[in-house]
Amino acid sequence: PKQAMSSLNALDYQGSTPLHYAVQMGHLDTVVALAGRGAKLAQVDKAGYPAIFYANDEIKAFMLECGVSPFDPETRLDLASNA
Repeated sequence: PKQAMSSLNALDYQGSTPLHYAVQMGHLDTVVALAGRGAKLAQVDKAGYPAIFYANDEIKAFMLECGVSPFDPETRLDLASNA
């Protein structure tokens, strides 16, 4: 329940979540499982990048179907200037 939800979205020292790692490793099945359990699909890491930035085409298509906005690094906000 609540503790499980917090583990789904736990941040490491780089601000990455389990979803970021599953996406970076190309594990679509894990991405689907995390999404189905309520992982925050648009969570950004400390560099300001959401998981979709790291996604291969297959995972990106799934995430877009889930309603995640496409990511354009040219238009991203500089998070440091907004702190």
